[in-house]
Amino acid sequence: RRDLNRYFPGNSTGSSASGPSRLMRVRSGDSPFTCSLSVARALPSSLWAQVAMGYLAVQLLLSYFSAGWVKLLNPEWLRGRALRDVFMFSVYPVSESLRGWQHWPRLLWVMSGAVMLLELSFPLTLCNADVLRVALLLTAVFHLANAVLFGLNRFVWVWLAAYPALLWFQDGLLSRF
Repeated sequence: RRDLNRYFPGNSTGSSASGPSRLMRVRSGDSPFTCSLSVARALPSSLWAQVAMGYLAVQLLLSYFSAGWVKLLNPEWLRGRALRDVFMFSVYPVSESLRGWQHWPRLLWVMSGAVMLLELSFPLTLCNADVLRVALLLTAVFHLANAVLFGLNRFVWVWLAAYPALLWFQDGLLSRF
């Protein structure tokens, strides 16, 4: 049996599923991530808590991959024009100095490609613990940048709270091989 507490510090009750509840609470309209963390806390057995945490990890992997896939199919992202449009006429609260990035098409093309590459390759990070940690750091920076640059701060804490589930999931996969 793998210990969930290792990935959710601050658990003093001894229950293998109580750690996640300290991170998030279920409210109406919360994401699947929030619900999975709370469900893991409420489940009566360690096995069911592990199922909930596994679901959360797979949901996280699929979320990143599908976001990259959608961008890959969009010619605006492939050309770097999607980011240019964000900086040019975005409804997001982008400062005037950041709006100047619209004049750097090569930089925006590289940034678009980097985001797509990270998202599409994210499932492969399960193959190596160090690579996963680097990918989680990069995605955390990505979400923090979106919060700072565009005011999309609702996502930061939900995504970061789900990362321990992915580390736990990977640890279980790598211990089997």
